[in-house]
Amino acid sequence: FASEREVLTNRIVEGDAHQWQLQEEKETLELRLNEEKAQLTTQMEMQVNELNSKILESYQKELELKAENQELQAMLEKERIMYEKRLVEEKNMLEDCRNRSEALLKGSIKELEQRYNEDIAKLQNDLDSGSLEQEKMVKTMELLEQKYLDEKKKSEQQLLMEKKSYEEKFQALQNLVIEKEKVVEVTNQKLKEEEDKLKNEANISCIKAKQDLINNFEDVIESELQCSICNELFVNAVTLHCMHTFCEYCISKWKEKKKDCPVCRSKIVSQTRMLVLDSLIDRMLDKLSDDLKNRRQEVVEERKVKELLSAKPKPSSSESRSNPRERRHAGSRGTNSRVEVIEPIVLSSESESDEDTLDSDASSVEGDPNVYYGGYGHCYRCEDKFECNLTPVAAGSGIPQVKCYLNGVKIPRVVRIKTLAVKVIGVVTSVVGGLAAGKEGPMIHSGAVIAAGISQGKSTSMKRDLRIFKYFREDHEKRDFVSGGAAAGVAAAFGAPVGGVLFSLEEGASFWNQSLTWRIFFASVVSTFTLNVILSTYHGHPGELTYAGLLNFGKFDNISYDFKELPIFLVMGCIGGLMGSLFNHINYKLTVFRMRYIRRKWLKVLEAALVAAIAAIFGFIMMVFINDCKPLDKDPTRFPIQMHCSDGDYSAVAAIWFQTPESSVKSLFHDPPGSHKFISLGIFFLLYFLLSVCTYGLSVSGGLFIPAILTGAAWGRLAGMSLTTMLPNSTWVDPGKYALVGAAAQLGGTVRMTISLTVILIEATGNITFAFPLMLSLIMAKWTGDIFNEGIYDIHIKLSQVPILQWEPPPLSNKIYASEVMNHPVVVLKTVENVGIIVDILKATPHNGFPVVDPCTERKSASLPRVFRLFRALGLRHLTVVNDAHEVVGIVTRKDLARFHVWRHAGRMGVEQLVISEDS
Repeated sequence: FASEREVLTNRIVEGDAHQWQLQEEKETLELRLNEEKAQLTTQMEMQVNELNSKILESYQKELELKAENQELQAMLEKERIMYEKRLVEEKNMLEDCRNRSEALLKGSIKELEQRYNEDIAKLQNDLDSGSLEQEKMVKTMELLEQKYLDEKKKSEQQLLMEKKSYEEKFQALQNLVIEKEKVVEVTNQKLKEEEDKLKNEANISCIKAKQDLINNFEDVIESELQCSICNELFVNAVTLHCMHTFCEYCISKWKEKKKDCPVCRSKIVSQTRMLVLDSLIDRMLDKLSDDLKNRRQEVVEERKVKELLSAKPKPSSSESRSNPRERRHAGSRGTNSRVEVIEPIVLSSESESDEDTLDSDASSVEGDPNVYYGGYGHCYRCEDKFECNLTPVAAGSGIPQVKCYLNGVKIPRVVRIKTLAVKVIGVVTSVVGGLAAGKEGPMIHSGAVIAAGISQGKSTSMKRDLRIFKYFREDHEKRDFVSGGAAAGVAAAFGAPVGGVLFSLEEGASFWNQSLTWRIFFASVVSTFTLNVILSTYHGHPGELTYAGLLNFGKFDNISYDFKELPIFLVMGCIGGLMGSLFNHINYKLTVFRMRYIRRKWLKVLEAALVAAIAAIFGFIMMVFINDCKPLDKDPTRFPIQMHCSDGDYSAVAAIWFQTPESSVKSLFHDPPGSHKFISLGIFFLLYFLLSVCTYGLSVSGGLFIPAILTGAAWGRLAGMSLTTMLPNSTWVDPGKYALVGAAAQLGGTVRMTISLTVILIEATGNITFAFPLMLSLIMAKWTGDIFNEGIYDIHIKLSQVPILQWEPPPLSNKIYASEVMNHPVVVLKTVENVGIIVDILKATPHNGFPVVDPCTERKSASLPRVFRLFRALGLRHLTVVNDAHEVVGIVTRKDLARFHVWRHAGRMGVEQLVISEDS
């Protein structure tokens, strides 16, 4: 027994070693597979770039040839017009010469006849007077008659010669014109032949490039549109609640064993058939190879057979467990086809790591969760499990999303309870973490979410329905509540209920009525009162309602302004507009860079951490190397920071950096003159300006109001300190009021709001005296900034490709009619329609609006401004276009109107039309 035990032990050791060797070989093969996959991906990207460059070159050549053809046609047209003008001039000249010759001939003949008649009369008189001279008179008469005939004949011959000469010239001109017309015809024929030849060559090259592109990227196309369970193109695609898509057959088989998603491991709650995705795959099959078409047909038939067999009695559990590895993998394409996978990848429900639960093809559904395509509504999957399961729409300030929602655009998950939770947690961590971000924008978004949830009386995220407020479960009613929630957020942030109402009117709501005004104002007042009660209790003074809002800028009681300061306020408004436009331009370039290159989760986290680290490093360097020490009695903070200052002093630079942004703004508004140095305040302004530019657009929750106000207060106080230096004996110069005007100008130049910002700042500071200077600086900031670009919110909305409609239609668009904007031909439904016809229509059309009976219609001759105002005033999503016989000829959607944009540059403006591909 000992020897047998030793033999068995040796065999077990050898088996373990062999198993370990097999494991090492497996890991080596997986590494090689990943390297080959990366190399193939790089090669495919290089081929895509080359093919795109070839297509662009052929397109540019075609444009150049078209331009040359147009130039030649224009030259020929000019020459033809010139020759026609010369021919007409020659004809007119010949006609004038002929008329003059005839007139001269008639005049000379008439003159000769008159002279002849006079001589005859004279001779007749002489004959009557005496018969002696009769013979002489007869001879004279004969001589005169002969002379008259000779002159007449000579004049006629001369006229004939001139006429013949002019006819010869006219014939020569006609021959010249005919020759030129022949030359033009030959040239046009040659140009037409060359154009046809070039068009054929360009079409052949484009078709070849497209075919090469399709052939080279069939695997990539399949990986984007294939089921991660069977690695086949979707057959009857089904999308789960977590936005992961599978075949209907595969997910039904999966649900027989497990109740969670194969990719993200979340519990399966609901599923939706994706008819549009099936239609897309069917249209793509025509462009793929015959093998892939045949393979898909085989898969479809195989699924039908399996469904029929599934109706038979299932084998016993013992038989099914006898050969668990007998079933082979059905996929022959995609990533797994290159390594000849015999056994399907098992997604274990017991493993907790993402690497064990995700299939090798899960990368095909990764992407940016903030990008949505309008054509098929496809949402790129997020790599971060937290963001994917919760709400990526919670990133940023939230004002652009709320503005789009109030405009009538349905933004997914923008008013969900999960969005509220992520928003609150995110803004707390971003502000505490030292980023240049405020909490005003997230508060506005949070108020909108709360209002939307209250109005519906249910929660989609929590799957709870209280069955109340069913009357308000309409789109327009929900939008009205969201408008009130946004206004309540502004009122709670700044303690400005009137400013909240004006903010909702100016920047948010698209559909407004009189009854909505007092409702929103009531919500804003209640929000301010509730916050006042909570803050008074928190500070230990319950019932003492002296806390208007979260932000307290202090009171400007003893500060006034002089009439001669108004030009200074105008100049500060222009500077604020320039600084705001510079902020928007840099942030636009940075956002485009982020959309192109910073798409993965770890890159976004690294970017946020890098910005926070840079802010901390530069702030620390500034506090160490700048000596700005002040006596302790001038310290505006509760906890003085000495740093490298001597005893009894504090560091003014550290006081700015270590305070909250709201406290720093209050210090810049109310600190006495001489509290700060030029160099410290100037460097702080530059650093905080750049940090706020980099922070807005990060994947964190944070607003823009406080960073813009703090930046503007910094350069505004610098302007006041400069005036104090230049005018030391002037009593009216106070750096605090210039800091207030600078803050308003900077914020107005960035977001381009006027009325609401003026009222918000007046209510936040409690000083109505500065209403006119604030309004003046905000208007100048908006006018100056509009010369260069749009507001920051409008820029980010355009980058998100959301079809938002502005307050007014684009200028200079009165000559654009509804027939040029509409989509046609339009699909019309009867009042009673078969379900099969409706399903076929939904499969074949990319939109969801179909005219039935008594819709809101407009004639095709209606102008674009009229159509635009109907959409804005009535809150339409579709508008049916009819002809003079009231027959439906087209349909206009928000997407069609959103193509027309206004461009402004250097004081000029015009209308541009965005080109939208037919596949979108």
